[in-house]
Amino acid sequence: ITTQFFIEESKEYKSITLTPEMTALEVMNIFRSNNTISDAGAWTIFEVVEEYNLERPLRDWESVAWVIGTWELGKKNSLVLRKYAHRNALTLAVNIKKNKWQRRFVQIKDGSLYHSKDYKVFCFFIFDVYVCMKTFKTFPTNFVFAIKSQDKITMFENPENDYMHYLCADHLEKMNEWIIAVRMAKVSYNFFEKFINYLIMT
Repeated sequence: ITTQFFIEESKEYKSITLTPEMTALEVMNIFRSNNTISDAGAWTIFEVVEEYNLERPLRDWESVAWVIGTWELGKKNSLVLRKYAHRNALTLAVNIKKNKWQRRFVQIKDGSLYHSKDYKVFCFFIFDVYVCMKTFKTFPTNFVFAIKSQDKITMFENPENDYMHYLCADHLEKMNEWIIAVRMAKVSYNFFEKFINYLIMT
């Protein structure tokens, strides 16, 4: 489908053709490649629901076509590109492999932690969150927490990549917010699992 995007900074509309799989990040990269927007990482696509005077920033991995498909026919909703000061609130530096870090958008969904390429970092059922008591020079910041399996390390075929995952936040408050979010999500997931098992047994 051909869709218009309003570029808030230049006050103009630009159109591109969307495929069903095209993500918000891919759309922004198209606009970067044709110099419609700058390379600055602060750009974000906003969904604007004019009927209720609501808006929200799209996550990088969301299908833009799917978002449009949720709109009521005949309503004047829109997609707006603008710079967003809080864009980095959902990003963490993810330890991809030994001594290699990449900044990724991170989300909690379906009882698991994912980063922006839809790579599952861990499932709450067998992993838990830990604070690092010591940091290393290879870490991008000093605000590090880890996701470690509750199974023994011998259970993993590739323990270096799968047994434990380090994540770095930009500051202490952000790190603590992520730790609390993961702990709360794990509690909710465990409660849901017990509830389902109870229903099965009764």
